Amino acid sequence: MAAKRKESEVWAYFNIIADTPHIAKCSLCSTKIARGKADAAKKAYSVKGLWDHLNSKHKEQHKLAKAAQEEYTSKKQKLDNAVLAAKSQLYQLEQAQPSLQDFLTRNQEWASDSPNQVQAEKLSLNWIFDDLQPYTVVENQQFQSFLAALNKKFNIPGKRFLNENQSTDTALITACDTRWSLYYLMLQCVTPKKAAITLSQQDPELKLEARQ
Repeated sequence: MAAKRKESEVWAYFNIIADTPHIAKCSLCSTKIARGKADAAKKAYSVKGLWDHLNSKHKEQHKLAKAAQEEYTSKKQKLDNAVLAAKSQLYQLEQAQPSLQDFLTRNQEWASDSPNQVQAEKLSLNWIFDDLQPYTVVENQQFQSFLAALNKKFNIPGKRFLNENQSTDTALITACDTRWSLYYLMLQCVTPKKAAITLSQQDPELKLEARQ
């Protein structure tokens, strides 16, 4: 197994003494230089003394070692940046690629008691009441296609469900005298427990007459 490369280029001119690992020996003049205390952990060792020795005693070798160190540091930085960029791209691909669970549930309809389904049903019911639409609008093919295009997970409720889940405290009054049969049916469905409401078509102001 190949020995791990030492990151400092100063080691081109020094060797570690086997029985005293905290001591390095200069290969140019055999000077022994301490890298740290004998009882210090290996991570606490420093090469500063080695660089100082080269700069003081072997200036030409110091210059060569410095140049090599700068080149090594530059290449290592580029390599580290390339690795980080590759990891970032891989992460983005993993995020963009749906998981098996996402694939299986992508088009699966919401459960009837899920918060999203309940909220969507409430909004649909509010819109039908607000716009005085008949419950049968939910059976219109174009309307269903429109909702499916917005969110395929929404389980479009049927007219029977809407009729059973309407608010019994809701009363609708309209000043519109057109599409009478459609709106009259809506008023009957929306106000089942209130006094019957009749809109007089003959009255231009469409006065309300309540019959107990």
